[in-house]
Amino acid sequence: MNFRRSCLFIFAGWTLWTASHWMLPNMNGFESASAFAASENTPEGLTVYRQFCMNCHGANGKGDDNMKKVMTSIPDFTSEKWQKELSDPQMSVSITDGKGTLMPAFADKVNADQVQALVEYIRKFDPARAK
Repeated sequence: MNFRRSCLFIFAGWTLWTASHWMLPNMNGFESASAFAASENTPEGLTVYRQFCMNCHGANGKGDDNMKKVMTSIPDFTSEKWQKELSDPQMSVSITDGKGTLMPAFADKVNADQVQALVEYIRKFDPARAK
């Protein structure tokens, strides 16, 4: 009985650990999960970015290093060239409809206001706008 119980606890712990790593984005630069938690003062674009985008695009907008190994076409949101080449409507379509097989469509996960907030947040990565 003790052996079964021990196995059950080990399996439950492993399951929780695996689920937490699968469900939570790569923290890239965050010291703890509490830094990831959205607060009432967190802009909606940042909240949506953390929930749906940060796993692949990274906290810094340059693309997660591990994901870039698999998906070499992840854009660098900090690139002035990329920011100039993509209009807000084009970015909105990419968010809602996806991009090929690597970026899923989020039309069923975000509403129009969230898409607009996300576009505005992604624009903040543009170094030209920070000047």
